[in-house]
Amino acid sequence: MKNRNRSRNLRIVADSKKQTIYEEELRRLHMAINQAPDAIFITDPEGGIVYANPALEGISGYSLTELLGQNPRIFKSDRQDLAFYRVIWDTLKKGETWRGPFINMRKDGRYWEAESSIAPVLDSQGRLVNYVCTQRDVTHERLLQSQLEESQRLEAIGVLAAGLAHDLNNILFPILAHAEMGLNREGASPALRKDLEVILLSAQRAGNLTKQVLSFSRNEAMEVHSIELHRVVMESLKLLRAAIPSSIRFQIASDPTSGFVKGDPSRLHQIMLNLCSNAAHSMRGGSGTLKISLHKENLLETQCVTGRLLPKGDYVVLEVSDTGRGMDSETLSRIFLPFFTTKGPEEGTGLGLSNVLGVVQSMNGGIQVESELGAGTTFRLFLPLVPAITTPIVDIPRPLPSGNERILLVDDDAMVLATLESMLSNLGYQVVAMANPQQALERFQADPAAFNLLLTDLTMPGMTGHDLIAKVRSLQPGMHALLMTGVLDMEEANEHGTSKPDGILTKPFSNHAVAGMIRMVLNR
Repeated sequence: MKNRNRSRNLRIVADSKKQTIYEEELRRLHMAINQAPDAIFITDPEGGIVYANPALEGISGYSLTELLGQNPRIFKSDRQDLAFYRVIWDTLKKGETWRGPFINMRKDGRYWEAESSIAPVLDSQGRLVNYVCTQRDVTHERLLQSQLEESQRLEAIGVLAAGLAHDLNNILFPILAHAEMGLNREGASPALRKDLEVILLSAQRAGNLTKQVLSFSRNEAMEVHSIELHRVVMESLKLLRAAIPSSIRFQIASDPTSGFVKGDPSRLHQIMLNLCSNAAHSMRGGSGTLKISLHKENLLETQCVTGRLLPKGDYVVLEVSDTGRGMDSETLSRIFLPFFTTKGPEEGTGLGLSNVLGVVQSMNGGIQVESELGAGTTFRLFLPLVPAITTPIVDIPRPLPSGNERILLVDDDAMVLATLESMLSNLGYQVVAMANPQQALERFQADPAAFNLLLTDLTMPGMTGHDLIAKVRSLQPGMHALLMTGVLDMEEANEHGTSKPDGILTKPFSNHAVAGMIRMVLNR
């Protein structure tokens, strides 16, 4: 009897120890899950949430009370279709674990991206009792990846734009040069002169546009100067109309007499692109109206704008408004923060508006924003007015500087070569024009003293302009050399040492620019 009691007591003690160990394991497991950085939740077989750890509360914005009993559909966004969810359920019905990316929606409507796994939980008899889901928030990692990809895309666009600008500028240069030569000829009728002036002005504007595209794609700064903002707005709209859905209607009220501001044209184009594309995004999926207005305004007193006080004075005011979804006060307070975005992971990096604010403030201006959920958004940019710069439509100094020196002209573009040869010959220079840089070097080697100046393109097959300058100067030290380029990379164009040119001409340049620079160099 004593032995039986002793055995029973030993079993009780053993069972108690097992229970204590089991409870300790449960406590340890509970603590680990509660402190895990990844979101973890458990559902019953019907999908109702029966447990959620604090990480899920922090990521989703829902409290535990709000989550319990809810179906995970509470996180559903519009970024995955029915076929996506069908694959998940087909996998789980087989008793397998599903793994993959999820794009969920927080309580406040913002997206969050997660690497997820969902697994069925079976009891000892193999019956389904729960599903367990773990989700690791990778929104920040995806954002960094998107920014890297965007940087790489911009770099690729920069390379493409450089080649495109080079070819376009080679096409524009003969148009501009021949129009100038026609205007300089005696006896041209008034009607012909008017036509030539239109051609010249159009070629100049096209040349400026290629420079703006190249500067934007390479994120390079251009020289800051006085700009007629009305012209920038209208040029930007030509590009935007093709990029914005036809369901969105434009309303334009741009005052041509609104005045000048001091800034960078490419950055102002970028501002227009950012504001208008954001407005179009807010009206996505339906029709709407994009309103753009430009006018002059006098502030009679200091005004509070985003991040600063704007002193009283005269301003050019650019307004961009839409009839889209609008924003609540919390979102409105964060829109200028770097990396903040209400767009999906592949739709924006959150840098657009922070760049807009930076550019505007660098111009000593300010921004006001008004928005209301369901009532659209209005951005109002205040840019200080500067004195107008009045220049004639076509300003061609006459007569052009001329001379009789000997020039070796090298350019692989036949039309550019023929145009320059004709222009320089008309100015009295003795020109030897060659399309092949190697043949030009051989011609120079035959008689280095036969030339006073080398005028060469930068980008040519087989030999760059820098290489040609260096080789020519090895034969004739101190040889005058000018470099022509169709791109804006001045650091590349303006090398040092024996290949450093005496001057750089950026295509498409005017007749007066090349004639004046040649005369300046030869007169040294």
